[in-house]
Amino acid sequence: MPDLLPTALFGLTLLVVVGLGEAMRALGVRAEASRRFVHAATGLAVVFCPPYFASPAGIYALAAVMVSPR
Repeated sequence: MPDLLPTALFGLTLLVVVGLGEAMRALGVRAEASRRFVHAATGLAVVFCPPYFASPAGIYALAAVMVSPR
C-alpha cells in the first residue's frame, strides 16, 4: 500500500481532532460547541487530504474505521 504514510498521518490527525473535542467537553465547553469544532476541523482536514493519496484505498480504510460500531 503506497499510501500507508498519508493514511497513518491523516488517521492520527482525525484522532487528535476528536481528542481535542473531548478535552473541550471535559473543560466545560458545551457539547454542541465541541461537536461543531470536531465537525469543522474534520471537514477542513478532509478538504485538504486528497492530493496526498495516490489511490482511494487509504481513504476508504479510514472511513470504515470512523463509521464502525464502537
